[in-house]
Amino acid sequence: MSQLYEILTVLSPHESEEDVDAIIGGLRQQITKSGGEVLAVDNWGKRKLAYPIRKFDEGTYVLMQAEGPTNLSADFRQHTRIRESILRELIVALDGAHAAAVRSQLEEKGPEDSTLAEAQIEAAEERAAEKLARVTAPVTDVAAAAAGVEVVSAEELEAPAAEEAPTADEAPAAEEVADESAEVSAEEAPTAEVPVVDDAEDDVPSDDAGEEE
Repeated sequence: MSQLYEILTVLSPHESEEDVDAIIGGLRQQITKSGGEVLAVDNWGKRKLAYPIRKFDEGTYVLMQAEGPTNLSADFRQHTRIRESILRELIVALDGAHAAAVRSQLEEKGPEDSTLAEAQIEAAEERAAEKLARVTAPVTDVAAAAAGVEVVSAEELEAPAAEEAPTADEAPAAEEVADESAEVSAEEAPTAEVPVVDDAEDDVPSDDAGEEE
């Protein structure tokens, strides 16, 4: 069974008129998401608060009438609780004579301005897109410098430093490297020990051997 609700929302006085329209558009989206329908929206403007809220003495009042399922109230409170621009909300489920009186007033008033409703929803979508862009935007050099962070590009991380790379003048030529390698090889290679053979003694028979034969 559908329930008639009256919703009073107090917004931060720091919000501009454009921001207020965007916030109202977001409230419209939330009510629709919960399966409800917005019947009327009245922007009362800035008014004095009965008591300070978050150190504010005034706020922008928005009154809405909506119709929807029983979960609409809880979903709406969960939506507004995490938004700093919304100071307070009051949701009343209407029934009996009160509900009948509100429905009669809505019939006399007629349907709400669809053009204004669409503009508010569009403003809400633009506001959400801007917030998402700020959250996902990369850190700029200015912001990083303000935070004391040194920004290094991917190319600088992958490429070796120019000071470490040897220049063409400092690098040894290929022929010099080959000569040095040959000299080291010659010095380190062990010399073969060749036995000395006395050919004169082995080839020439002695006189004593001949006499013995």
